[in-house]
Amino acid sequence: MVYGIIIHSSERHEKYYFSYYYDAEKSKVDVEEEENDCIRQQTIIKRVLEEITYYENEKMKTDNTAKKHREKYFDLLDAFLSKNNNDEGKINGEGFFRIINPSLFKNRINVLWKVVNKICYTLVFYAHENIHLADYFLHTFINALREQHDSVKRKKCKSNMELFHPDTVLAVLYFFLPKGQLLLMNENHANFLNSQVKQFLADKAQISPKDSKLV
Repeated sequence: MVYGIIIHSSERHEKYYFSYYYDAEKSKVDVEEEENDCIRQQTIIKRVLEEITYYENEKMKTDNTAKKHREKYFDLLDAFLSKNNNDEGKINGEGFFRIINPSLFKNRINVLWKVVNKICYTLVFYAHENIHLADYFLHTFINALREQHDSVKRKKCKSNMELFHPDTVLAVLYFFLPKGQLLLMNENHANFLNSQVKQFLADKAQISPKDSKLV
């Protein structure tokens, strides 16, 4: 089962756009538990940013070394690649680590993260879960959000906060991660779920505020 998912900046730990947690670790909802959730979230985000910084530094060293070797070829390879490389929607970085800290979590926790356009999608799930299912879900989740954004023409949103509208993210989670359970799916199933999300959001948009109060 998944513990939670966080969408946040890949550069600043205090900037996040969305988070949602499933309640397997909670015995009751109170102020103290909410504070613990904040501590857990801050701990996870800071650790993810440390990982991102580490990998970026290593990548920079590798790129600098590779560039020195390419210079003798007058950077013709770079000129060719720059014309044939599309970075839109490309995974800029990804990683995985485990948290074993009884003061934060009762059970061992795995953390899987992927960065796209300086936005980090972080999946927190229990250690017994299949990491391949988790990885495929996170990849599909990112693509599903992008497809929903494109379908409602949110590419020109003024901020990422508007981009990750709670209704859209929660709808995607409802279909792709029901009750926090990872699904075994293929591309056809993912396309079907995407169509379900679109229909759900379209139906919701047609319900007026007055009608929604009567439900």
